[in-house]
Amino acid sequence: MRAAFASMAFLILAAQAPPAASQTSPPAAMQSSTTTTTSTSTVSGTPVSRTQARDHMRAGGYRHVHALLKGPDGVWHAKATKDGQPCDVSLDLMGAVTAS
Repeated sequence: MRAAFASMAFLILAAQAPPAASQTSPPAAMQSSTTTTTSTSTVSGTPVSRTQARDHMRAGGYRHVHALLKGPDGVWHAKATKDGQPCDVSLDLMGAVTAS
């Protein structure tokens, strides 16, 4: 009974799975010449939420991040501490975290 159930479940799942994608490369004429590099440490120009901005600042070594405000230019500004010293910190659209 278990073997029959397992076989039936496998057949149902196999029937629902999409066909495997082809592993061939597009012709050279269709390949893009631009290269995009992503990194977990950058925001790369996309808007971020308050939580994401705080997380980027914390990843930059800042603690006690508070008073987070987003400026009209999209740059996040906050108060924080680093190495026990209070400071102002910002996160720009490219993901750079800097103290001011």
